[in-house]
Parts: sequence; structure tokens; C-alpha cells
Amino acid sequence: MAQVTAVDLRRARDPEEFMRFASYLLNDVVTQINGQLEFQKNIKGQLVTGIKFPSTPATDVEIRHTLGRIPQGWIITSLDGASIIYKGSAVFTVKSIFLKSSVASVTVSLFLF
Repeated sequence: MAQVTAVDLRRARDPEEFMRFASYLLNDVVTQINGQLEFQKNIKGQLVTGIKFPSTPATDVEIRHTLGRIPQGWIITSLDGASIIYKGSAVFTVKSIFLKSSVASVTVSLFLF
């Protein structure tokens, strides 16, 4: 994805030039956003794949990450069985989250954010 061109609105000499600069800037922003956003490039997060839940349902599974902060949540991007993935009993940290599965032996991919 391309980047929005920097426009210094303070350089406008009069209201008409200000409006022209602002219009150019906003048009550039709209062009870059409409259909150009990529999930992993534009949302601060981390994709974690191949998470295997154990053969015993409702068991905490530690999922390590490198976000450098406590994640706010997760989005399931892939799930190989009918399961509900939910928060485990351990506290989330800047290096790990803990989740449980309602059924045994599922493999999941998550986007942590």
C-alpha cells in the first residue's frame, strides 16, 4: 500500500489555497483507504498459527506472542473443528495469553490485537 503524501497546510497563503491543499490531502487519504487496506499491515497485531488445544477440553493453553503489550483481544482466523475458544483462567501478560477450547483436540489460528 502506498502512503499518503504529506501536505503542510500551514504553507497556504490564502483560504482558497488552504482549501485546495486540504482537498488534495483528503482525496489522497480516501484513495489510499478505499480498498487498499491490508489487515495485518494496518492493524497492530500478530497472527499466531497452528495453536493445538489438548485432548482435554477446557484446559488453559498458553499462547506466546511478541506484541510487547497485553493484547486487547483476538480474532479467530482458522479453526479445524466446532469449538468455542474463550479466555482461560490465567492472567494475560505482555508475552502470553491463555485460552481454552470447549472441545478437545482442535487447532486454531488467531490474530491477536
